[in-house]
Amino acid sequence: MKYICVLLILISFGFTSVAQINMLDSTAQVVGYWNKGEKKTYRIVIEKAKQNGKQILSKDSAVYEIDLTVLEAAETYYSIEWHYKYIQTKSKDPLTLKIYQIFKDLKVICRTDELGGFIEVSNWLEIKIKMEKAFSILKKEFKSPEISAALKTFENIFLTKEGIEQMGLKEIQQYFYFHGAKFKLKEKEEAEIQVPNLLSEEPLFAKLTTELEKINLTDSTVELSALQKVDPAELTELMYDYLLRLSKTMKTPAPKKEELKNLKNEIHTQATIDNKGWLVKGIQTKRVSSGQYINIEKSKIELMN
Repeated sequence: MKYICVLLILISFGFTSVAQINMLDSTAQVVGYWNKGEKKTYRIVIEKAKQNGKQILSKDSAVYEIDLTVLEAAETYYSIEWHYKYIQTKSKDPLTLKIYQIFKDLKVICRTDELGGFIEVSNWLEIKIKMEKAFSILKKEFKSPEISAALKTFENIFLTKEGIEQMGLKEIQQYFYFHGAKFKLKEKEEAEIQVPNLLSEEPLFAKLTTELEKINLTDSTVELSALQKVDPAELTELMYDYLLRLSKTMKTPAPKKEELKNLKNEIHTQATIDNKGWLVKGIQTKRVSSGQYINIEKSKIELMN
């Protein structure tokens, strides 16, 4: 079980799925009505914890301040800049602190469709080059085999356009999670989806349940939720295969499959979105567990002005 607590947090998933309210049939379609030059400032708080049963093994957090600016508002798309202006971190792990700081002053250009649904990161190559330089410095500073393996896994995220879009910039995926979709009040919709992961080129299958929980007529907002659960059997096979490869690389004893007990990965996403398509508040909680080992990551996005 030596590496399991570390590896659980490496599994990361992305899904791109505000609101045009129809009071006649109690539906809401998540649509962006944005104008060129509009600017919003958001505060993002990320909290992470690793536990063994009730014992807290580690905790860390980061606070971001981000300017979101509409660069283009065309008939068929929007171009939006994310500028990471301020980052405050708290952690006992020096590597974690360094990784958080990589994002300071980073500018990401996103392209969405006419509804505000995420399409791509336009300047992904620029981001890749910046990350390659940053990880090159970190690899010289942190040389233990265990940390090197973790660094390599994170570095691989930023090697490709898909990795950057789907897993490297998770708060952007969270922001646009519901954009482009239509929901009916109090009706749960279920679907099987494929989600990317860090440990294999092949996606995993997951069950997704979404719901329009509330329509607030006083402030023209909607409240939405989604619960994503990865297939436990498929996740167990993926983790076991990765641990086998890691043990060979590090020349350590091979793990036993029975050590991966009750392996689960769940992501709960909640969002309050106004009738112009701006996210007012969003909370995403990721919970990955194996037996007594639990990793919890909570990401909160809140509109400041």
